[in-house]
Amino acid sequence: FGLLAVTMRYQKHLFGKWQRGVKISREFYLQFLRITAPVFLNDGLWGIAFNICTMAYARIGTAAMAAVQITRTIEELLFVLIIGISSAAAILLAQYIGAGREDIVYRAGKKLVLLGIATGVFAGVILFTIAPFITSIFKVTDATSWNVITSLRAVAFIQIIKYGNLLLITGVLCSGG
Repeated sequence: FGLLAVTMRYQKHLFGKWQRGVKISREFYLQFLRITAPVFLNDGLWGIAFNICTMAYARIGTAAMAAVQITRTIEELLFVLIIGISSAAAILLAQYIGAGREDIVYRAGKKLVLLGIATGVFAGVILFTIAPFITSIFKVTDATSWNVITSLRAVAFIQIIKYGNLLLITGVLCSGG
């Protein structure tokens, strides 16, 4: 980034005027906001929720914070699965849209959201099942171990909503479907 900034500063003739050829109409700007606002809102609310939870656990104490960090680490290992599925869904739906196959897009979008929910059920069952075994990997107290097991099992039930939401927003809506 620094090299680009220096080059742009001292070698202006290479880049020309950035305003040339860039005309953003009011209609385009409003359409951009209408399309991207749900994505910005969704990502912003997820970010705020994670930060609020972290602050709350930090105020409870180090045992609670350790339990949360272990829980998040394990949860995020499974979360990679839905991120890959969401990215693939976005690509698939965008290809259908680009090919002019709008008739398929709606049906495929619904099926993909159901796939996200099913993946959430799968991840939830895995989290719930492996919860007691996870604490043996870490050197923690019995109280922290119990907190990790309880947290993982609570998070297991949230995965259905979380995965369905992510696939809907990232996989379907961001693709244009």
